[in-house]
Amino acid sequence: MEPHSSSSGSSSSGRDGGRRSSSFQQLRAKWSDMLSRVYDDPRVARVTGSTAGRYLRSHPGAALTAVVFGLTAAGPVGLFLAFAVVSAAGFVFCEVALLLAAGLILMSVLCGLAFFAVLLSIFLNASYFISFSLLKCYSDKKQQRKAEEESDGQTSCKGKHVD
Repeated sequence: MEPHSSSSGSSSSGRDGGRRSSSFQQLRAKWSDMLSRVYDDPRVARVTGSTAGRYLRSHPGAALTAVVFGLTAAGPVGLFLAFAVVSAAGFVFCEVALLLAAGLILMSVLCGLAFFAVLLSIFLNASYFISFSLLKCYSDKKQQRKAEEESDGQTSCKGKHVD
């Protein structure tokens, strides 16, 4: 005999939904705890207290775009700076021409990365809103079904007790 089985005629989908709900609540609690630890860090508090930090906190799409752009732009900017430092010992005229060409290439790469960052943040924001609206719809329907089952159970009990 299974430890979770019962003699009543309830279906296992209600128990599974409860397990999923509790695991979702545990995951949400862990996530909230992790975020509160990050926000309590004095370095993060200093950044979020600045004007740019307050703006990015109130505009999450712009914050996501800035993070994606910063992460993707680090490589080309680092290569450009390494090239500039290495070529500092070279010929002055050659160096100026090469640095000008490298600067133009860097600017075109950064413009492309900015465009990519905007598209990626739009995609991620759309995915976020779609997934959470679907989860909310599922949760609302589940609560509605549960309320209907409870109201049906109460009316049937009332009907049995009335003489």
